[in-house]
Amino acid sequence: MDIVAQRNEELLQESEKYTGKWVSLKKVKMTDDDKSLLILEQIRKMLNFNSNNNILSEEETDFLYDILNNKRERDYDTDEVVFQCLQKLLKKGFTV
Repeated sequence: MDIVAQRNEELLQESEKYTGKWVSLKKVKMTDDDKSLLILEQIRKMLNFNSNNNILSEEETDFLYDILNNKRERDYDTDEVVFQCLQKLLKKGFTV
């Protein structure tokens, strides 16, 4: 609070108007397509990180490329392999 008061006193005064008031937040709804796009984007980031650090095996890398290029369908088993690859990368400094 002291930092806010020092740097932006108007913001501090503005926040006092909302003291004790509840603001309801709506849950964000994601479609399955949105989830798929997020997963594919994460796989791209994983592959980019791996290309610089060479952590995943060639088979794992090929597997992830196949998912990105729609050569392999995503299902429970493929998601499990993606998760295992993610865990491997996280241990070596990859951030989500």
